[in-house]
Amino acid sequence: MGWHPRVAGVSRPARCSGTPEGNDGNLSDQQLRQLAAEVQQSPEFQEKLRRVDAAAAQVAALQAAQADIEQQLAAAANMTEEENRRLERQQAQAASERGATADMLAAADQLEEAQREMQVAQAEQLKWSLAASKDLERVESSKAATVAGAGGLLASLPYLLSTSQLGLVTAASAAICLASCALFGVTYRYAIRRDIGDSHLKGGVIAAFGLVRGLAQAETIQETAAKAGNSILSADVLGQAALVAGESMLTFGFAAVAMEIALRQGYLRPFGVSTPQQ
Repeated sequence: MGWHPRVAGVSRPARCSGTPEGNDGNLSDQQLRQLAAEVQQSPEFQEKLRRVDAAAAQVAALQAAQADIEQQLAAAANMTEEENRRLERQQAQAASERGATADMLAAADQLEEAQREMQVAQAEQLKWSLAASKDLERVESSKAATVAGAGGLLASLPYLLSTSQLGLVTAASAAICLASCALFGVTYRYAIRRDIGDSHLKGGVIAAFGLVRGLAQAETIQETAAKAGNSILSADVLGQAALVAGESMLTFGFAAVAMEIALRQGYLRPFGVSTPQQ
């Protein structure tokens, strides 16, 4: 029986049974398969096969790691490019916002300046308006005094003529009546203001002036009677006192009527009204 030739990497020769001695080294297919099986089952071959598998696995792992690194590098490159574009967009947006902010601040400054100028103009206008209003009120008060004085004096003339000596109206009596009615006209206009239809307020103003003037005149008559030795409770004294009190009420009543006519005709303006009352 002959020996098989040495296989690379196998130190122990394998002997094939059934091979005739003196063979020239040509093996049959069956013998080759048997030899290959014996080689594969040898410990050295198994060890080398494991090393080859381990090396192949390591190479595959290295290739996978290299591919992963390449992917990471590509992703980093893409990310860097995207980050650059994002930074450029942010810078452009920031520049645009700064420009818009500057425009807005400039507009706000202009608006504030315009508001200050408008406030100054309004203050100046209010100043002139108040001055004009005061002048207008003075004029209207003078007109009210004139109207009420004329109306009251005309109403009291019959009484003054009847009580004056020799039928002559004394200048003092006429001046007192005129001054009282003029003061009544100014007060009446300020009192009613825009309450043109408030009859209670109007009646109160008339009664206040009439009673004050009438009671003062009645007291004067009683003092004169007392000095003359007459009783202040006599019918003559009381009649004269009642007459002067009634005359005072009528005088201011006629003055109020003159004021009402002037207000309704638009000759006078109520206090605080810039246009004539229609």
